Amino acid sequence: MHHEKEWLRRNRRLLDVIRYMIATRSFNPMQQTRAQLTAKMQLIQPMLDRLMIDLAVRAYELEHGQPPTSVNELVPDYLNAIPVDPTTGTKLTYLPQSK
Repeated sequence: MHHEKEWLRRNRRLLDVIRYMIATRSFNPMQQTRAQLTAKMQLIQPMLDRLMIDLAVRAYELEHGQPPTSVNELVPDYLNAIPVDPTTGTKLTYLPQSK
């Protein structure tokens, strides 16, 4: 027991540092918040991209009297570039809706 107490006394600083590291990595609220925000953004970004295409299509339709036949007609006047789906890495498409 004497040796254990002596070892603890000598290494107390090291043990405190290790405890702090474990606590900050395990219970760091910012890390959890960052992970939640990232997950939400991964869900929201495709919806925002789709909304951009829908708004560009509507603007095109108001100016030309008919919807575009493809999303390529929206670039560069209505969109800088065709948005990319983050999950597949492919460009988003536009499917004209029949009225």
